Order: sequence, then structure tokens, then C-alpha cells
Amino acid sequence: MESETINKPASDVQIQSILNKKDGTLPFGYFEPSQDGKLTWNCAMDQEGRIISVFCFNFGSHKDKQVSQLQNMTQALFARDELIKAGWHKLKTPEITITYEDGKEKPLNRKQKRGLSKHLAKMSKNNPFESEDDIH
Repeated sequence: MESETINKPASDVQIQSILNKKDGTLPFGYFEPSQDGKLTWNCAMDQEGRIISVFCFNFGSHKDKQVSQLQNMTQALFARDELIKAGWHKLKTPEITITYEDGKEKPLNRKQKRGLSKHLAKMSKNNPFESEDDIH
């Protein structure tokens, strides 16, 4: 099978968020607005296929996490729907935009690739699903 290269202008490229997809599949991410975004809930599958629910409160100096394993997708959907009923809002993934001064499309250079890699690594340090030691 031959690989095919598709050249599209940047305006035609769409990137879908990995959180809260329209088809209702995992992962889910919500926050409690009255807590200024400090209280969040994330639900996703881990590497072994278990559904993990993580409530996290960010105190600034440290984070308090409550991690649990859900039995099935029905429980995950129920938890999500109850949070929505209680007024929780969807988490939004950060938008990454690269703009060039001359307006031309160019591939990322080495410096930009390293900068993006560092940014993604920094974001992954805040991933509530990283530590499986917390599962109760």
C-alpha cells in the first residue's frame, strides 16, 4: 500500500479536541466554575483498558486527587451527566497556533519543534492520569 501525501492549506486543516467528543466517547474533562477552575474531573481509559475517574483540586502549592476505577461506560456517562446537571462546564484543551510573519505555510523548524515538544511535556506533567499508584 502506497502512502499518500495530502497538501491542504492551513485554513482547511481541522483538529478535534480529544476531550468531550461529540460522539460521547472517553475521555471526559469538566470543571466546577464556582471554584475558578481549581476543581476538575477527568475520566478516561488507562493503558489496561480500565475506566479511571479523577477529581482534582488544585490548591496552588499542591493538588489533592481522588482517583477511582469505574466498572463500565454506563457509570462514566452517569457521572458526567450528573456533573453537567450540577452546573459543571467542559474543559477546553489549549489551542496551539503557529503564525508566520510572511503569511506563507512552512514546516516547523527544529527550534519550533523543540519548543512544541517542551510545551507538550510540561502539559503532560499536569496529567491527572499519570499516577496509577493513587487508584483506590
